[in-house]
Parts: sequence; C-alpha cells; structure tokens
Amino acid sequence: MEATLENYLSMLLAVIGNLQSNQNVWQSNKAFSTSVAAIGSCLAMIKSLVQITSLGTKGVTLTKTTARDTMEEATLVVAGVLGSFASKTGNTELFAKVGLVPSDISRLRDSEVDSFCQGIHDLAEDNLAALADYELVDSDLASLQVKIDAYNVLIGKPRQVRTANSAALKQLKAQLDQVRTILEEQVDGMMLKFKASQPDFFNSYMAARKVVDQPGGHAGKADAKVTDINSQPVAKAA
Repeated sequence: MEATLENYLSMLLAVIGNLQSNQNVWQSNKAFSTSVAAIGSCLAMIKSLVQITSLGTKGVTLTKTTARDTMEEATLVVAGVLGSFASKTGNTELFAKVGLVPSDISRLRDSEVDSFCQGIHDLAEDNLAALADYELVDSDLASLQVKIDAYNVLIGKPRQVRTANSAALKQLKAQLDQVRTILEEQVDGMMLKFKASQPDFFNSYMAARKVVDQPGGHAGKADAKVTDINSQPVAKAA
C-alpha cells in the first residue's frame, strides 16, 4: 500500500477509536451518529481492500515456476524413453519430435509449454504398448498428466493477482476519499459544538485527526512529520 494511504488509514483508525471511546458524548446526536456509522462502514470496506492490495504475486509466481520445472523434468524423462525407442526402431519422424534437450522446453513461453508437454505425453500414450521393455507404464503417464494439469491451473494466476490488486487499489482510494468527505464536511463541523461543552473530547479528536507522515515506513518518533489532514487531501480514484 502507498505510504500516503497507509498514513491516512492510521489516522482513520485513531479517529474511529477516539469516537468509540467517547460514544456517550455524541450518541444522542442523530446526525453525528449517522456520520460516525458511515465512517465505520467505509473503514470496514477499506480493511477488506487493504488485505487484497497486500497480496503480492511473488508467492504465486514461485508456485507456478516450481510447477513448470516439475512438469518439464517429467516430460524430458518421457521424451528420453520415446527418443531411445524411436532411434532403435528407425522411426525418424518420432525421433524428430522427441529428441529433446532441456532448452527445447525451457525456451517456450508459459502459455505454450503445457501444450508442448501434453504433446509428448500423448505420443508416449500412443506408443505405450511398445514401450514395455523401457519400463514406461500407465502410472508414469498419469503422473505426467497430473503435473501438466497442475501447471495449467497456475498459468494466469500472477496476472490475475495483479489485476485484482489494481482494481482493489482504485476502490481503496475511492473509499478513502469518501470517508475524507464525511470527516471534513460533516464530522469536523459538528465537532465545534463540543469545543466548549466537552473540551477533552474535542481536543483528543483534533489530535487524532492529524496525519503522521512516516516517509520510510520505519521512521522513529523523532523523524515523524505531523501534518493537518486538511493540508493533504487523499488522491481521488482515477
């Protein structure tokens, strides 16, 4: 999540915590209560969207890479048996299809390597009866098919995660902008009525409404920059 959004979310959590701890002060005010409820609804949605945007593609990509490597290794074993069989029987056409080196598979794109491996599997299946002496059996091909299917499921996952993250980030910015409007145009104005009657509540609320800018994400208190929320509006969704 972007640093500015993270800082803004921290402010929101502080504000909602302050409002909840002082509920006895404002709960009889229907308009105020409605605005606070709207903030709570936005915050619940924001938390869900933050979880989505925090999902990176690294884990998915590593899983896909592992699945591809496993599939390629199993395919090369089957191709090796087929190549030996084709050479011994003088089947030059078959040998041309299965006489592989690892780079023949590794150079293929993600979207085409599964079809290539499936082709090797199918060639072995067509010649399975003649491969008994090579100790290639049904279970070997079934195992290869499982690996091909497992990879096939993962082909588009990293892109799907990136797309979901992008969409969630836009929604997140929109929700933050909505809650900013509620705070600035509704709650902040109504808070003025508590300035004289409930000064402790008013002052603690105004303190919570400050955005603490932690530029590096790990800055200490001495390095934190405190800015008023009205001086740094959250970017609207594109």
